[in-house]
Amino acid sequence: MLHSPPKAVNDNFATVPSPAIGLTPPPLTINAPAERDAAIDMQDPEVQTMNAMRFNILETQIPTSILPEARHVLENVPSTDRYEAAKKALIQHFEESQRSRLHRLLADMNLGDRKPSQLLAEMRRTANGAMTDLMLVDLWIGRLPPYVQSAVLPATKDSEDKIKVADAVMDSFALYHRTGPYQSVSEVRNGEVELLTHQVNQLSQRLEEGRRTVGNLRQTNRWEHSRPRSQFRPRHWANSTARNPDFEICSFHGRRQGNSTPSPSS
Repeated sequence: MLHSPPKAVNDNFATVPSPAIGLTPPPLTINAPAERDAAIDMQDPEVQTMNAMRFNILETQIPTSILPEARHVLENVPSTDRYEAAKKALIQHFEESQRSRLHRLLADMNLGDRKPSQLLAEMRRTANGAMTDLMLVDLWIGRLPPYVQSAVLPATKDSEDKIKVADAVMDSFALYHRTGPYQSVSEVRNGEVELLTHQVNQLSQRLEEGRRTVGNLRQTNRWEHSRPRSQFRPRHWANSTARNPDFEICSFHGRRQGNSTPSPSS
């Protein structure tokens, strides 16, 4: 035998009796069925008991590694609907922790004294799935020294091949340039700056030596121009001497010879 639908049902809302649990649920609006289900759960003692059980199960499922961090979150959840409140609070808290990890990936992680493969492994552990491996590899390449980047970028798209190339280049560089740990990007840049500074100092020293040499030459030229010139014999004296090579008598003997000429009276 068919039963007719309840008279209270119409196009806008319905009130359905619930004799099984002895409760009258709130009116059902067609546009908000979820709110009605939540209101029923809040009134049902069995649902409240189930929420408490789910909250207790949630506490037992939290890993011990994050339990100290999650404990203060669980202690602040309300006494009603504890499971849903705890779930939302934990998700929000660890989303903030994930943002902190990403910030550490972007700002704080450098190569230091490690191999490139060791740096990428730590970046993957820190990201913990928050970034794709392709993004992590691109970020990792930016942390490498320039001479390693130039070798890694043309390599194949396989990240493992890039890692092998990066480690090989760093090993070769360590063999030829230093015997200690690997150089970081900042150390390489500092070495380049020191080399440029040394070259600039050498050029400055050479320029200063050149200035002193030019100054000495100018002083020598001024001294030579200011020195008095030696007295030369007159031109007619040189010519007369050239015409009469026997004329080599000094002036004293010349006067004596002139005086010895006999006078007309003698």
